[in-house]
Amino acid sequence: MDRDEWRPWLKRWSEEWIAAHDPEHDRPLDPEVVRDGWLGREPAAPSEIAALEERLGLPLPPSLRGFLETTNGWRDAGPFIYRLGGTAEIGFLRDMRPTLIEAYDESYDDCPDMENDVSPLLRRSVQISLDGDSCDLFLDPENVTPGANGPPTSSPHGRAWARSRAVPSTTSCASSTRPSTASASRRGRPGATGTPASRTPARTPSPER
Repeated sequence: MDRDEWRPWLKRWSEEWIAAHDPEHDRPLDPEVVRDGWLGREPAAPSEIAALEERLGLPLPPSLRGFLETTNGWRDAGPFIYRLGGTAEIGFLRDMRPTLIEAYDESYDDCPDMENDVSPLLRRSVQISLDGDSCDLFLDPENVTPGANGPPTSSPHGRAWARSRAVPSTTSCASSTRPSTASASRRGRPGATGTPASRTPARTPSPER
């Protein structure tokens, strides 16, 4: 998705999220969200995006770049992810949540094959989410898929994962350790799967497309 695609999609997400807000059960909306009908921020400047790429030492996937060119951060990215970071906040998971990686390493002491699978993924991933309910959203820069008009080298898109913070039990590590994109609806609010109203963490505003 580029900037021209992100803006109407995110505008629709904002409108449906605000319309479905339940003051008795949901977290309060920021006053400017209600005033502007927009869950995002101001667009990131080119210099801010360039600074993020320099800090990470990685080129941003086109879809993440388009997202940041539309909004430099985001509120309410789903029922479990409350904030997505902007250019000054996105960083490596290993730096932002080192205890998460340590916890997973310890949980796989009896399952070395799974530790070898998950630990490198977590250490190289870029964290996109900042705040949530037992969930993190991060981007694997090495998991590259083809773009619409060419091979992976011409239009790379890192794969995004939504990951629960709960550490799996070592007794069931063979069945519960891989990053998951499982979804959950938000109090049964209307909307078809894959649309903003469905409130699924793996389909929320994210760099994956």
